Amino acid sequence: MLRNRGLKRAVFLFASFPTLIAIALAIAVVAALAFRFANELWVLSLAAAEPSDIAFAEAVETLHKGLDRAQIRVMRADDPSAASSAVDDGKADFAIVRSDVAVPKRAGTMLIVHRDAALLFATPRAKIAKVADLAKKRVAIVPADPANVRLFDALLGFYGVNAPSVIHLPLAAEQVTPAAASTLFDAVFLVQPLKAPSVEQVRSALSSDKAKAPLIEFENAEAVAERLPGLSKVDIPAGFFGGLAPQPKEDASTVGVDHQLVAALSIPEGTVDAATKWLFSMRRALAAQAPVAAYMEAPATEKGAPFALHPGATAYYQDTEKSFMDQYGDWFYILAMVLGGLGSLVATLVSRLQAHGRRAAMAVIDELIKIEVAARQAASLAALKDLDNEVTRVALKSLHRARESRFDETGLETVCLAIDEARRAIAVRRAELQEAPDAPSGAVAAFPVRRTEPSGV
Repeated sequence: MLRNRGLKRAVFLFASFPTLIAIALAIAVVAALAFRFANELWVLSLAAAEPSDIAFAEAVETLHKGLDRAQIRVMRADDPSAASSAVDDGKADFAIVRSDVAVPKRAGTMLIVHRDAALLFATPRAKIAKVADLAKKRVAIVPADPANVRLFDALLGFYGVNAPSVIHLPLAAEQVTPAAASTLFDAVFLVQPLKAPSVEQVRSALSSDKAKAPLIEFENAEAVAERLPGLSKVDIPAGFFGGLAPQPKEDASTVGVDHQLVAALSIPEGTVDAATKWLFSMRRALAAQAPVAAYMEAPATEKGAPFALHPGATAYYQDTEKSFMDQYGDWFYILAMVLGGLGSLVATLVSRLQAHGRRAAMAVIDELIKIEVAARQAASLAALKDLDNEVTRVALKSLHRARESRFDETGLETVCLAIDEARRAIAVRRAELQEAPDAPSGAVAAFPVRRTEPSGV
């Protein structure tokens, strides 16, 4: 009996409305933590094509290991256009793309990994003063990427130079010095970050003891950037290249191409926000493995910029980062409300079951009251015997119902009290009949007087 009562007490405790609400909130919190943990177990792929971009991506992959549960996997693409397509096709989550080649349609910009300036240096002997003088000249293109060749031809066309009239000589940066000594070219078209060591190396390779290689300016660079998609204006301060005769003598400009790190729009804002913050905080560590990381910079963040930012990157640059609960809190509140509604429904069902149990207990109590009334009016010991058997039957029925949890604790105690009162009434009436002078002796022998204490079921 005590064991059943303890079980019932636990059931009713957990079925109470505040408890159900607490359980619902606990489920919501567990779901939130599980979602966040699963979110951090992603394996995110980063596509890159050009050597400097691949080096940057591999540095990110190496340094990111062990710092977070998310993993970065580098995907080597055949060219910048393939890296862009990998994001649009859902094969990559991030990509380093070139702004003048292809930018994914289903992605947003996170940051500029490096901005490469288009620089044109002439050998002192070539007597080249402007872009128009390149006709019928030999120009080395460094690095020898197809994208750089296309960019060079596009610039020639803008300045009215027939591209086929210019001899193209694709070279790697390390080939410039020996090629310059053998006078294989008249100028070098270099596409590199303005502060990259390779820029000064190429300029020095073209220079002689008597004269430095002159910088040929791409005039009206802002207009060029407006006409040719994916280009931007790059300012070159006066005297930037230093030396005894600093170049340029006055502020100059050229055009540049951005190598952007983009993220698919399907990547959550919080992931991109955290990734952008991590990349800038790890700039020096990344640059130790991939020198190009030293040139990372923020993209244009104003509204209407040529390249739209990813919402997660926008939150970082505008200091509006959202916490995990800011992003998904509404869903958890909705979940808690739904679970609370379900809890109310369960509480209603439990209440109805309890009401049904109380009605069942009242029916048994009514039956026992009738037995008690009948016992007080019984005229023979045989009638009392029948009433005693009826009490036993009712008690057994009550035990079955109690085992099936159809009584609450109060109802069960009331039934026990009613059974005790019925038996006490039978015992009192039996004693009265046995003490009567006309009571049958056989009846007395058959039903001896019993004094019983009130007991439970």
